[in-house]
This record gives sequence, C-alpha cells and structure tokens, in this order.
Amino acid sequence: MLLSGSDAPALLQQRYPRLAAAVLSSEVDERRLSELYGTSFVRLENDNAEIFAGWKNVWKMHYKIDRAHRFALEDGRDFDLIVRVRPDIDLLEHRETDWQEIWYRCQHERKIFADRALSFVYDKIELGDQCAVGTRDAMDVYCGIYSEMTAFRLQNRYPYGVVPDLHNHEQLGLLTLYRGILSEQLPLLRNTLLRDPTLPSVEEILALLEKDTADRALDGLDQQFIECCRRTLAERSA
Repeated sequence: MLLSGSDAPALLQQRYPRLAAAVLSSEVDERRLSELYGTSFVRLENDNAEIFAGWKNVWKMHYKIDRAHRFALEDGRDFDLIVRVRPDIDLLEHRETDWQEIWYRCQHERKIFADRALSFVYDKIELGDQCAVGTRDAMDVYCGIYSEMTAFRLQNRYPYGVVPDLHNHEQLGLLTLYRGILSEQLPLLRNTLLRDPTLPSVEEILALLEKDTADRALDGLDQQFIECCRRTLAERSA
C-alpha cells in the first residue's frame, strides 16, 4: 500500500486523520513563515482578495517580486548585493559559488546572476525568474517589471517588442536588456531542493503520525512511515 496517486488524499484521511488535516491545509501564517525562514521580515497577502481578481499567475508573481524588493529597501541599509529567490527553493552550499567574484562582476559589469541566463528562445529573449543576484541598481530593474508594465498599460505605450500582457521570462529579459543589464547562470542553482511552507515539518509529521497510530497496532505502512521520519531526522542531526 502506497500513499500516492489519486487515492492518496482519501487514504491519508482514513489512516492518519490528524496528519491529513495538517497536510491538506494550504494556509500559513506569519509566525510559521518566520520560523521556517528564520526571519521576522515577513509579509502576507491573500491572493484571493478582490484586488487580485482576474489576475494571471505571472502578474501575481511579478507583483510579489516587486513588493518584496520594496520591503527589503524599507530596511534603509545599503547592501553590497541583493538576492531575490523564489521562497520555496532551498539553496544548498555550492563550492563553485564565489561570492566575492559575483560581487566584483556585478559592480563592474552591470550584470545579474540568475537561475537562467539571458537567452534567445525560439523568437523571444528570456531571463530566469526564480533567483537573481545583483547590485541595487540592477535589481531595481529586475524586480520592477510589475511596476513598469503597469505604467506602460496606463500610458498605452510599450517599448519595442514588449507585448501588453505579461509572459513568463519574456518582459523580464527584454526590459533588463534595454537597461544594459546582462546575466550569467548562478552555480548555486545547479543543486537545489524545493520546500513547501504550507506542509508540516518532519518533526510535526512524526508527532501527528504517533498520535494517529496510538490506538492501534502498527502495520507495515505505519512502521515504514514512522521509520522514514525518524531516519530523516537522524540524518539531519548527524
């Protein structure tokens, strides 16, 4: 028996009701995000609010990039580099990432290091939108696509080749290029994991499993599930 496929949610609810309630919930609060990312600098907005009605995901994405950048600047400090990363990407240490060199080249070459370098894809110029590192000047452009596109819409005037509706990677590539910003791929992003802040931690999963199985004899699936959690925790603490 496996907890996979279309029957997984029903099976999870049947066998592990407490765990199912936690896993199938898609809501988080500022406290949970603060604990997950180890920072008090957290802001949440509900994308089901009326202001976002009818928005495509790409508009929501660039809105979040824009607002997160503005939020960072509210701190008032000057930063050598600004790092923008999709919040569910778990960056791992990579020996090929030389931050001193990245800083130097960003300072002297007007360059951004991103998950995908500026490239010509079929008939479009594109730039990666999952992670980017650059100076304040370059990142103001990279993170300001939402504001720029909104201004173009209000004026009903667009730069050459920029279409009115946002497309993934496309306007990001063109508008950074028009500002004289080039890019390279970050070695840091060759080995990453995805994390979901809406999911319970392994510690929480194990605790819920133990509660859900407390009143019955453990079968093979229970034992494997619990052992997997304990092994994962042991590997992390090793």
